[in-house]
Amino acid sequence: MKKGFALHSTGNYSDALKTFDQAINQDKKNAKAWYCRAQAHMKLQSYEAALRDFRRALRLEPTDAKAWHGQGVAKAKLTLYPSAVDSFDHAIECDPDNPKIWYNRGRALLKLTQFTDALESFDRAITLDDSKYHTWYNRSLALAGLEQIQPAIDSLTQVTQLKSDCHYAWNYRGTLL
Repeated sequence: MKKGFALHSTGNYSDALKTFDQAINQDKKNAKAWYCRAQAHMKLQSYEAALRDFRRALRLEPTDAKAWHGQGVAKAKLTLYPSAVDSFDHAIECDPDNPKIWYNRGRALLKLTQFTDALESFDRAITLDDSKYHTWYNRSLALAGLEQIQPAIDSLTQVTQLKSDCHYAWNYRGTLL
């Protein structure tokens, strides 16, 4: 497994995948190996394979927030947004203070045009970590979807304070004005 981690950390995802295959062949009940192989599949944009591996990891370790989160991201990449939200909800049950999970839940809800729920997810993510400009940006999208233009502009102002060269925030701000 250590070799797989090293390969993964250097961006050698194909070889990391082979190493995690070996770990799984040695122990089919190794949830971490299934999870790591799923992550390698994600990096290789093999989302269906990743989804299968996340499911297997979760059968072995049903309270693994990272696996639930990863499964949600894989489902979102496959445009399975309602199911992705379900996975993010499971991840939140296991790790309610993880801002990345709340952020990704909000992104999936935006795709479903569920702006109120998306806004709540982004607000929770910001409560946990207010330093991520992309969370503020997506918050502005949810607010604009709710036709709350001035709060959306205020969120975009926060984006530009965190990342002054964020061209799409400046562009969107101009659109809303």
